[in-house]
Amino acid sequence: MNNLSNKYNSVKESSHEEDSLNSIFKDSLKYSPAKIIGTLMNLAIIPIYTKLLQPSEYGAYQISIALLSFIAIIFSDWVGLSALRFFKENFKTDNIKPYFSTLLFLICSNLVLMYILVFLFKNQLIAFFKIPYHLLFSVILVIIPVAFRALLFQVLRAQIRPIIYTTTSLINQFLTIVI
Repeated sequence: MNNLSNKYNSVKESSHEEDSLNSIFKDSLKYSPAKIIGTLMNLAIIPIYTKLLQPSEYGAYQISIALLSFIAIIFSDWVGLSALRFFKENFKTDNIKPYFSTLLFLICSNLVLMYILVFLFKNQLIAFFKIPYHLLFSVILVIIPVAFRALLFQVLRAQIRPIIYTTTSLINQFLTIVI
């Protein structure tokens, strides 16, 4: 009898594992266009960059992108990760309006703090990264949509909306290329 029970549990666990793997595979297919098409768009933009930029400007472009990533990590990405972590809890308790208000307040206050710090330390940032002021200014303007995009993406991931996530990722990628 014990042997039969073990076999039943084994079959039941195997079926559950199979269902889980199928679910993961299906979600992977839904999320993958954002990564694959986004990568192809980045690859396609390389000839455009090489046409628009002089070889001496490639380094400034790369430093600008690195600075943008650095600032985004410090001032906005953690808010999006927190949004992902606490979404389900706030959704279950029907506390979604205060939750989004708090997230919006956090992202806006972080951006205000970032602008204050960048303007206070602009000379040091320009000297450290060896970029002209107009590039620093461009980077801090671009951080606004980057910050809100990061927050939006995490909220969409928390809601498990792969199709909307993929679509917005592709739109974001296209707009980034245009900018």
